[in-house]
Amino acid sequence: MRLVGSKEALIVTNLTADRLREWTGRRGLIAPDVAARGKGTQARFSWRTLLVLRIAATLRDCLHVELEAYKTALATLQQHLVGQPFHALSGMVLVIGAAAAPVLRRPADVRVDLGEPSFVVALQPHLDAISSALHLIEPMTQLPLFPTVAVR
Repeated sequence: MRLVGSKEALIVTNLTADRLREWTGRRGLIAPDVAARGKGTQARFSWRTLLVLRIAATLRDCLHVELEAYKTALATLQQHLVGQPFHALSGMVLVIGAAAAPVLRRPADVRVDLGEPSFVVALQPHLDAISSALHLIEPMTQLPLFPTVAVR
């Protein structure tokens, strides 16, 4: 898994250096994949953690959500993304409810409880930004299947 340093993370997430340090260090909202080991070293981040950071920035900047209230949800999302391939998240949305753990769904499968506050976040803009910034190569899709001519 490719990890990027704080400088690249700033570009991908559009966070300031102070906010990145605050969220991943002082407040511990989102854990870096590899923590900085003292002065002059950088924390390291996977694309999965960058995705969580971008989602957190969207919740805070666009929806004015106090992230401390969603600290557990962000940690749960980060754990849920472990082992998920990048291309599997294409077209998915994230549903974050006040009482339930965050879930990844296809848009057609989203069921929102209107009695509970919820956020539905499209992942594609974040995935596109991460892919572009980190120069990720789009995974090759499966070749079309062809009929068997003979079996020996």
